[in-house]
Amino acid sequence: MSLRTQLHTSSQMFRSFIPVLSCAAVLIGVTHAQDYQLKNGRRIPAAQVKAAGDNFTAVLNGIGGNPETLNFGLKDIAQVSIPEPAELGKARALLVNGKAAEAAEAVKPALEKTKALQSIPGSWWPDALVVQIDALAAAGKSITDLAGADEATLRKLPPSDADEVQEMIKIASVAKDAKPETIEKIKDVATRTASSWIQGRAWLEIGNLYANQGKMEDAVKAWLRVPVFSGAEKDLALRGTLAAARGLQQMSLPLDGIQLLDDYLTDNQLTSYKDLIESEKKKLTPKDKATGKN
Repeated sequence: MSLRTQLHTSSQMFRSFIPVLSCAAVLIGVTHAQDYQLKNGRRIPAAQVKAAGDNFTAVLNGIGGNPETLNFGLKDIAQVSIPEPAELGKARALLVNGKAAEAAEAVKPALEKTKALQSIPGSWWPDALVVQIDALAAAGKSITDLAGADEATLRKLPPSDADEVQEMIKIASVAKDAKPETIEKIKDVATRTASSWIQGRAWLEIGNLYANQGKMEDAVKAWLRVPVFSGAEKDLALRGTLAAARGLQQMSLPLDGIQLLDDYLTDNQLTSYKDLIESEKKKLTPKDKATGKN
């Protein structure tokens, strides 16, 4: 498939997913309340819960409207559905803006806040750890001896969360290693993973590895897979789109890169990254030969 054909196909495929992703978002918002589900079947509104280490307290409306204080421990919790920590969202945004080292620092408070719930299904702790590993890899820093990435901690996590962390570790461990066998190893991760986020991050890294080899067309094709197959992961999808647009510029196809970003804005009109995208478009705009300006 030619690059121009893939550009068109990628845009069409992503747009075909927009209604599905929108419906999924609505359904998630409707069917999943933010609460702590206890093993006895009781659900406690997350807004009512205060945590102190492994112990939790909730003040609820009891019989006759009288306040009821409920105390429970970590061992009593079956799963949680709670808001994403603001620090985690901040770290994701920093990664989109290319500030990986800052992202690695920004996510640390989220890891601390959610550490008590790390072994509970629905906890944000594994997500925060994955973002920290991602940020360290993007910043070119080692993840050796990273707290939380050790086998003892991973054994405490729900299996799907442990798998996602281990897959991100595999991706991070080969960052900038452009050997052909390395690329095949990451392609295997992208193919086998059950996580749409890991699949997208794997293709982002494959694109990076191809770029390091000087194979920019292959890199762009890999980056384009990120928004197509991981479109629900908005921040990650934009990282792939930006990388592809920049790659197209290096291939002397800046207008195709600009069109790619315009398509993204059309499909994501409420994006919080509009200023970033417009700034990127300006950088891609060919300079006027007479004035030397974009």
